[in-house]
Amino acid sequence: MATLTVFFLVVNGGMIIGDSSEKSGFGRALYKSKLAHIALDEMNHFVGLLSTNGTLLEANRAALNATGLKRSDVIGKYFPETIWWSVSDATRKGVENAIHRVAKGEVVRYDVEVFGSSHGFDKVLVDFLLKPVKDENGKVIFMLAECYDNTANARKKLEESETRFRSLTDTIPQLMWTTTPDGSLSYANERCLQYTGIESIEKFGQIWMTKIHPLDADDLYAAWKCSVNSGKKIEQEYRMQNAEGNYRWFLGRVLPIKNKDRIIQYWIGTATDIDDQKKVLAELEVAKELAERANATKSAFLANMSHEIRTPLGAILGFSGLLKDNDLSEKEREQYINTINRNGQSLTRIIDDILDLAKVESGRLEVEEIDFSLNNLLNEVLDLFCEKAKLKGISLRLKIDQEVPDFISTDPTRLRQILINIIGNAIKFTAVDGVYVHVKLKQNVEGALRIDIFVKDTGPGLSEEQKSRLFKPFSQGDNTMTRQFGGTGLGLVLSQRLSQALGGGISIEECAPGKGSTFVISFVATVSKKSAPDLVPVREPAKFNSKLLPLKDIKVLLVDDSLDNQFLVNRLLSKNGAWVELAGDGAEAVEKALANTYDIVLMDIQMPTMDGYQAIEILGQKNYDKPVIALTAHAMLEDQLKTKAAGFSGHLTKPIDVNELVESIKQQTTKQYIQ
Repeated sequence: MATLTVFFLVVNGGMIIGDSSEKSGFGRALYKSKLAHIALDEMNHFVGLLSTNGTLLEANRAALNATGLKRSDVIGKYFPETIWWSVSDATRKGVENAIHRVAKGEVVRYDVEVFGSSHGFDKVLVDFLLKPVKDENGKVIFMLAECYDNTANARKKLEESETRFRSLTDTIPQLMWTTTPDGSLSYANERCLQYTGIESIEKFGQIWMTKIHPLDADDLYAAWKCSVNSGKKIEQEYRMQNAEGNYRWFLGRVLPIKNKDRIIQYWIGTATDIDDQKKVLAELEVAKELAERANATKSAFLANMSHEIRTPLGAILGFSGLLKDNDLSEKEREQYINTINRNGQSLTRIIDDILDLAKVESGRLEVEEIDFSLNNLLNEVLDLFCEKAKLKGISLRLKIDQEVPDFISTDPTRLRQILINIIGNAIKFTAVDGVYVHVKLKQNVEGALRIDIFVKDTGPGLSEEQKSRLFKPFSQGDNTMTRQFGGTGLGLVLSQRLSQALGGGISIEECAPGKGSTFVISFVATVSKKSAPDLVPVREPAKFNSKLLPLKDIKVLLVDDSLDNQFLVNRLLSKNGAWVELAGDGAEAVEKALANTYDIVLMDIQMPTMDGYQAIEILGQKNYDKPVIALTAHAMLEDQLKTKAAGFSGHLTKPIDVNELVESIKQQTTKQYIQ
């Protein structure tokens, strides 16, 4: 009984074996004892007794039956080399490490897979416990090994875990899947099948690549194969076809899941639908680009508008000041008044265009229905341009087809605006041959008319890029047109909006660089039921009464393409004693400045043929050493910085401040006052 009692203490956790009755050979007697065999065999889990060097001394029936082994197959062998631990090298090394630790008195316990099926060498998961058996002195004399089969419990936990995993993956909006280490599909969530319309996981694994957009498939497949071979995660955007046949953008991520030995156990992948985000980003990018273009266009428009407004405004203010002179003749007074009136009308047209465009853009433009003669309206508009066409040496012709009704009902005021803009542009840009206006009836359904007016010119024509910008606010074909021909850039877009308000539109039927353009004005109407002379600049100083001549004997070259401005500035300078000569553009200014001796040059910036910047550049190349002041309607700070950088000696803005003009000239020429 003493021996049996001691054994049970060992099996059930007793770590000390007493030897009160036998002083030697106790251990050998113990493991050879039949009672020990009976006790071990009664246990239904693996129990084995090991020597301190790891040799298996005893194993119970449960241990042998697990693999169908005989005692002779394992007893006396090194425990790590027995069949149970032959699952892998890592398994053997694990139990060897445990033996070394227990030999030093530690207790080791961990879960491990071993061979243990009674139906063959199947792997089972066991709870492995190895603990030392010590004598009364605390010396390790044996090791007790126990294994508890956890396979059923582990399988249950695995099934529960898999159920939770599937439930979770089937509720997320992402497509999700797993693959074996070599990349073969092992699982796909419900979202994968719903999105692609593929009926089973097996089929999804076979044909999922056919759902990838042809332009993305090669790159995605190459990235996936590279990842499988390298063991590295991937992240890539691609398009995938849905069940309806439409493609949407996805962000795919694939991550390798590794064990503690850094060996890939499986791959897990997700695909997140980013199609809406991509569209938003694309729209934001387009919006940003459009905003930047609009900002640049509006900045250019503001600079041009400043020039267009300040030019007539300068003439109005300047000539108004001249009218205060009591020594004016009747002819001069009438000339000044006519100049003020003409520039006032020009300024009014600019403001009206801006206001009309604002009304159209805000939807507040009112269109009237008035009976009028289309023939008379067309002839009135052409009469406005006859003199200008004659001066340019070009023809201006009109043809109205016989079927076009004369008396119609629509808004004549708006139609007149459109015609003035389009025909005016045609004449402005035409230097040879002429402008041809042809009116055709496109449709007449019970008195409801659709009329087309073709305006053909022989001007410089338009490129496709220029054509695309024409009907946008604040834009002409390009900036060189603004410099060469003037204008606010509002005419065409306003005309387009007005013609749309009349039920039609404006299109370009023909255009090619160097071959002219043909604009088509289209509008809807119904059949009616009812039957200034050029200013000549003054070159000589006028007589006046003044005691001070601050600019006496100063020779000034005045460069400006506006006859009104030439007259005004000439008059102001002459009254202050200066001698003035005129030039109409930059090219003439360069020629005169290099051929004559002037004390100072006053130069406009925006002029045809050659502008002020081009002229100052040439003068600088010719080492021209006299001061050149920019006298311009460009009044913004960046314009002043630009003229300074270009080489101008100073910057004066229109409308002109006489005192500032005189003082600037005095400072630049270093002349003295003459009383």
